[in-house]
Amino acid sequence: MTSLEKSKPLRPFVLLFLFSFFISCASYVDQQKKLLEAYKSRNYAQALLELDKSSLKGSSKNRLLYILEKASILRQQGEKEKSKKLFLDADQVIDELYTKSILEGAASLVYNESAISYSGELFERVHLHTILAFMFIEEKDLGKARVEAKKINSRLHEFTQDFGDKNNTYRKDAFALYLSGTIFEALGEYDDAIIDYKNALEVFETKLFESFYYGNIKEQVANALYHLSLKRGREDLAEKILSRYPSIRQKKQEKEGELVVLHEGGLISLKQEKTFLLPVGEQVVRFSYPIIESGSPQFGQMGVLFSGDHFVSAENGAYLSPIAHQTLEEKRFRLIAKGLARVLIKSQINRAVSENLGLFAGLVSNVVTAATETADTRSWMSLPDGFFVTRVSLPEGEHEIITVNDGMRSPVQKVKIKAGKLTLIKTAPQVTRLERKS
Repeated sequence: MTSLEKSKPLRPFVLLFLFSFFISCASYVDQQKKLLEAYKSRNYAQALLELDKSSLKGSSKNRLLYILEKASILRQQGEKEKSKKLFLDADQVIDELYTKSILEGAASLVYNESAISYSGELFERVHLHTILAFMFIEEKDLGKARVEAKKINSRLHEFTQDFGDKNNTYRKDAFALYLSGTIFEALGEYDDAIIDYKNALEVFETKLFESFYYGNIKEQVANALYHLSLKRGREDLAEKILSRYPSIRQKKQEKEGELVVLHEGGLISLKQEKTFLLPVGEQVVRFSYPIIESGSPQFGQMGVLFSGDHFVSAENGAYLSPIAHQTLEEKRFRLIAKGLARVLIKSQINRAVSENLGLFAGLVSNVVTAATETADTRSWMSLPDGFFVTRVSLPEGEHEIITVNDGMRSPVQKVKIKAGKLTLIKTAPQVTRLERKS
């Protein structure tokens, strides 16, 4: 019996498998399209329904994604306690998955990266703590907010220890340092605030980090560091700051305090698949990896509106799509060795199938193994794309303000400013019942 004849009885089963396989191979973004559309349109009740109908629910390998998306939706609905609990659960899941068993790594060697449990990208793992810090600030629990802000750079340090300096240039997050500095200052822990402001400014000034934000946040940080240095008798540090940033405001009124408002907006860019062909022996093998395009900023207006229509714009402190782009580019180089091992295994499988089951089965095996060589485009789709800070000096007393977050205006709220003190507040992530500001 020839190899072609041997393969004939297998054809119906192979074709059925092939058909079922391609049905299940829709990209992650396509699978979650309805969920994302509902979230973008602020129909959060529908987004929850779509989430529970999706493949994420009940999937052990997508457990983290289900928790993150549900937490984000509940947060937008105002279910703060439920949302916060889920985000804290997500932090524990990340720790569990970070040291996942070798068995899953073996699965990714014969299939692809989407065969293993999703443990979050580097930028997702660290900015989970930004969201938690924001939520604690909303509750006026600055002690817990400070813990979360500190976790961002401690986690980055942990990952750098594993990856190595050459494989991870995103080693410190300037916005996280600035955030923890504002929390320390609001708590009256000025020396710690100076340390974090100083470190934040140094990171913001690095060439790499300049692509991770836009605007003039450096001057805002320098101004904060300058005045706090003077307050603590650090004239030498204040002079150094002034020499580098001569345009900062050098004098404050005697009965004046500061208001810092934190904002977030946009949705991080989605992962896309990049593919190239690689010759392996007599075959040409497909190799794919995920990317995120940094694009151009897509945010609505951010800032604070004071009585008399005086508007103070926010400064962008972190633009996550470029951060994601950079970390995925560096991850790609770490994935190449693993990917090459996988395509070699698949090449051997194809050859064995062709030799033992015939030409047709070998052809099907080639098609299936090529189709499985897809990038893992799973991601936390509802992660904001940017974090912003409005910082303004105000006379002591009560002030009426309207916060503007991603183009949405809040109701009027009252804030009390104390002389020489910093008041820190966080805007609601979205305001759904007011019309977008024209």
